Amino acid sequence: MLLLNEAQISQWLGEFLWPLMRVSGFVLTAPIFGSSLVPPPIRILFAISFTLFIMPVLPQVQHQDIFSIHSILLIASELLIGLSMGFVVQMIFEAVIFAGQHLAMLMGLGFATMINPQSGGSMPVISQFFVIIATLLFLSFNGHLMFLSAVLDSFHYLPIGQWYFDSNTWWALASLGSSLFSNGLLIALPAMIALLIVQFGFGVMSRAAPTMNLFAVGFPVSILFGFVIIYLMLPNLSYNLTVITQQMFILMNNLFRP
Repeated sequence: MLLLNEAQISQWLGEFLWPLMRVSGFVLTAPIFGSSLVPPPIRILFAISFTLFIMPVLPQVQHQDIFSIHSILLIASELLIGLSMGFVVQMIFEAVIFAGQHLAMLMGLGFATMINPQSGGSMPVISQFFVIIATLLFLSFNGHLMFLSAVLDSFHYLPIGQWYFDSNTWWALASLGSSLFSNGLLIALPAMIALLIVQFGFGVMSRAAPTMNLFAVGFPVSILFGFVIIYLMLPNLSYNLTVITQQMFILMNNLFRP
C-alpha cells in the first residue's frame, strides 16, 4: 500500500511547479511559442509537456513548503527568469521589424500597415514580410531547439532556488535596446543606402527638370526600386539573422551565470 504524507506531496508539487514557472515565462514571451496565433491551451500544454520531459534530468531541488512565503517568492523568481530569457529571443524578431519599418518609410509604403498576428499590433507590410521570412529561417536552422536547450541548461548553472539578479544582469537586459537598433541597421543598411541613392537621383532630376511632377513619378519608381532591392538583399538576410541569433544565444547562456 502506497502511503503519502503532506511533505512528500508538497515536495513533488514543488519539483514540478517551480520548473514550470521558468518554462512558462519563456513560452509566454518568446516568439513563435508565445504568438497569439497559438491558442492558450496549446501553449499551456506545451509548457507542461516540456517541463515533464526535462524533470528527470534537472538538479535536485531542496525541500520547500509549497504554501510558504518563500515558495511564492521562488515562483516569482523563476517566472522572471523565464520572461527574461523569452525577452532575449524576442529581440531577434524586433530587429527584423525595425529594419522593415525603415525600408517601408524610404520606399513610401509606411502608410501600408496590417495587423501583426504574433503581437496583435499594426506594422508595415514590409516588416510583416520580413517577419515571415525570418520565422521560416529561424525554424529552418533549428533556432527554436537551440533556445529550448538553453532553457534546459539554465537549470544546471542557475538551479532552482538561487536568486542571481545583479546590476550586470539588468544592464545586459537594458542593453538589448541598443542591440535592437544596431541589428536592425545591420539588416537594412544596404537597402537603405541604395534607396537613398535613388532619392538623391530624384533630387538631381527635380533640379534639372523643375516642371516634372515628382509625386506622380517618384513614388511608383521608389516602390519598384524598393522591391528590387529587397529581392536582392534576401540572400544576406539569412546570414544576418544567423549572426543575430548566435549573439542572442550567447547572451542568453551568459545572462544568469554567476
